[in-house]
Amino acid sequence: MADKPAGMPVHPCGVHERDSLANLVAAHYRDAGEESAVRPVGRLDIDTAGLVVFAKSRAAAARLFEQRREGVFRKTYLAWVEGKMEPLEGILEVPIKKIGNAPIRMAADAKGMPAKTAYRTIEVREEASLVEAKLFTGRTHQIRVHMAWAGHPLLGDPLYNPRYAGPAKEPPRAALLAWRRTFRQPCTGQPIRLDSGEISAFHNRTEIFRRH
Repeated sequence: MADKPAGMPVHPCGVHERDSLANLVAAHYRDAGEESAVRPVGRLDIDTAGLVVFAKSRAAAARLFEQRREGVFRKTYLAWVEGKMEPLEGILEVPIKKIGNAPIRMAADAKGMPAKTAYRTIEVREEASLVEAKLFTGRTHQIRVHMAWAGHPLLGDPLYNPRYAGPAKEPPRAALLAWRRTFRQPCTGQPIRLDSGEISAFHNRTEIFRRH
């Protein structure tokens, strides 16, 4: 498991060929005397912070991906959204599809792939709500698209929040944290729950995602 900071990609890409999270995890085990071809189980957007689970062998990766297919490997996120969700908890089950040739931009569309997100409001503040979101499917930008479709786009979201204009001194990013992962240890079957260490800062600093 690794706690990814915002701004770092999971996989090597473009200008991040050597400083991706996968590179750093592999270097950690190499420095510890373990040569291991680490494999991330899933991915996070470059601007999303939080947990990424890595497998240290092909067999472990295969078992964890099988858990994903069976719904045993569960992903829970926290998100700051605009306004107050009504109702305070529920399920958003709206298909999602890619928009034309736009680079990684999605939309809620009846012709898209099935997508299901369960949400629960944890806290309501003056202009925003902290929402726990659980994914039953893994579509690109699923939480961001579903919340925008519901009329409550994520704070700071440069793609799906049309009212956001990011601060000049830092790139915009959506208020989304990969908070919790639950699964079974791929060899022993023991239940495992992992929580991100970024939760305190995420919970208390809504101003870093607000419009300027």
